[in-house]
Amino acid sequence: ETKPTRPPEPPPQVTVPNDASVWPNVLAAVANKPALGWVAKLQLTRLENGTAAVSLLPGHRDLLTFVHQQRERLAQIFADVLGRRVRVEVATPPGPLEDPALPTGLAGKGGAEPVTPGTHSGTARVDQQRAMSLPLVRQVLEHFDATLIDARKPRDT
Repeated sequence: ETKPTRPPEPPPQVTVPNDASVWPNVLAAVANKPALGWVAKLQLTRLENGTAAVSLLPGHRDLLTFVHQQRERLAQIFADVLGRRVRVEVATPPGPLEDPALPTGLAGKGGAEPVTPGTHSGTARVDQQRAMSLPLVRQVLEHFDATLIDARKPRDT
C-alpha cells in the first residue's frame, strides 16, 4: 500500500517592503531609541540596486559630518527593515552651513561662525580619539547607546 505524497511546501515568501513603506519602517525602527534621533533628520531620496541614498532635511546641514560617520549604523538599520544589506550614500546638501529657520544675520554672520561636529574652531577642540580613550566616556556612550559628535575643553568660568 502506498501513501499519497504531498508536494513539498513552498519556501516562505520574504516580503520586501516597497519603496514607499521603507522610510516609515526605518523611522518606526528607531522611534524608541533616543540615541538614533538623528535618523529623523534625514529623508530617503532613492533606494535601488542595493543602495539607499539619504539626504538631510532642510535646517540640519550641521549633522552632515556626523551622518557620514554613521553610514554603517544606518546601513544596519536598513538591513533590519529590508532583510538585506544595502550601501548607504549621504547626499551633500547645497548651500552654506546655516539654518534657514534662523532670522537673517544670525547664522554665520557677526563673528558667530557655524560649527560642524568635530570641527570646533579655536583652542577648545579636543582630539576625539583621546576623548574616546577615557573609560568614563566609553561607559556613557555604551550605556546610552550614544555616539560622540564633538569633544571640547570646558570653558573657563
